[in-house]
Amino acid sequence: MNKLEFLHWLQGYENSLGRWKVNMLKEETGPYIMGCFKNSNNEYVVYENDEHNHNIVFTTTNQSEAYNELRDMIIFEVRNNKGYI
Repeated sequence: MNKLEFLHWLQGYENSLGRWKVNMLKEETGPYIMGCFKNSNNEYVVYENDEHNHNIVFTTTNQSEAYNELRDMIIFEVRNNKGYI
């Protein structure tokens, strides 16, 4: 899935994310943020921040792989942790 497809898909989950935010513009270091951005090496970087750590989860040159990974992370969070609502 590309970025536009991901944004369309995400609309169905926005109210289920609880305290998590999703950012796809740049890397952020605040708590409870998942995201994907393109770095200076033209790689897509998927990351998540909890309350203490900033974790790079996945790096790839393939946009579809990156947004699929981010989608899977969101699905996991909604199904298993309910966003800690």
